[in-house]
Amino acid sequence: MLISRDTLRRFVPRPIFSVYRAMRARLNRLKYRGGEYYCNVCDSNLREWIHAGPADHRNFVCPVCYSYGRHRMMAKVIENELVRGDTMAGKKLLHFAPEVGFRNWLKRHFPHIKYQSADLFSPDVDLCLDLQDIALTNEAIDVVILSHVLEHVDDDTLAVKELYRILAPNGKLFIQVPLSGSEATREERLGTPEERLANYGKTDHVRLYGDDIAVRLTDAGFSVTVHRAHEDPYREKFDYMALDLPDGSTMLYDNESTTYVCCKLN
Repeated sequence: MLISRDTLRRFVPRPIFSVYRAMRARLNRLKYRGGEYYCNVCDSNLREWIHAGPADHRNFVCPVCYSYGRHRMMAKVIENELVRGDTMAGKKLLHFAPEVGFRNWLKRHFPHIKYQSADLFSPDVDLCLDLQDIALTNEAIDVVILSHVLEHVDDDTLAVKELYRILAPNGKLFIQVPLSGSEATREERLGTPEERLANYGKTDHVRLYGDDIAVRLTDAGFSVTVHRAHEDPYREKFDYMALDLPDGSTMLYDNESTTYVCCKLN
């Protein structure tokens, strides 16, 4: 069972927390070293994963960098979609609600890119931004990464329009949301955290997306390509890298790692 990042931060000063996190990573890299599994986010060979939530959720987390399957999947998709090297020099990447391990992966793999993190509430980011009213000029960003954020936003249609606005021509938005496995999104305005937990999977989620999210993205003007962890070219590494929730998971979601690559063509 994981101790949440928010719980640790509530009681541990930020510099000490950073030192603790680095020490934990080094120790766990040794403790969990093995050849059964692999985390591409921190380049760790592992004998086992640890669990986010109950073990029967089978939501596998890397014990070294604390990446989830969706982060490992996102990294693979980005490797397929973005050209590394000097061609990224000067490009601007905006990462909403950044995960520490995945942020570090992005900086290592794209050292020439101008990376900035953003969040509405966290103090550990470069920019304080509201997705529904992004305080950036038109066409200011080349790449946006948004993993499991949109389900928290009251007006996701407005948020997607704002993301389209700030992207430069040929810019790309990489987005993931929890998916129900149904065609239609459920987004009744539920009154209590308990109702949202039971129906949407988390107390602070305001909807549970269906496959119609692709229509929402195309309606905003994006050309959308869908990458699914259980399909080629990712299927071969699905279990080895725990790229998404496996069969038998008792989580409410059908999957968490399906990645929508949204290109702004003009």
